[in-house]
Amino acid sequence: MKLRFSALVLLAAIFGCGGKPQRAFVYQDLQCAAPLPDGGAGQCHEVGDGATYLECASDGDCPGATPFCRTLGLFKGGDFNCNATVRICRPAAHDDCVR
Repeated sequence: MKLRFSALVLLAAIFGCGGKPQRAFVYQDLQCAAPLPDGGAGQCHEVGDGATYLECASDGDCPGATPFCRTLGLFKGGDFNCNATVRICRPAAHDDCVR
């Protein structure tokens, strides 16, 4: 029942009450080790929690349970966790990939 309620809250946040619809981001990523010295491919494995997050531009786009619009770093098939980024609503004021 809790999962069903969470899904309804997420759908309400995505489609809102007359506001601009937000995009949902499913956190699934692929991390691969650097190529081997002999030219072989490095090992890859999936990372990410598989959860769905709201994409955002500012804190004002985020609902109460996840009030912070922050950067999530992505491997995107590489060995560095900030090869790409996405801004999502998060429960904590934490940015990945801070320069």
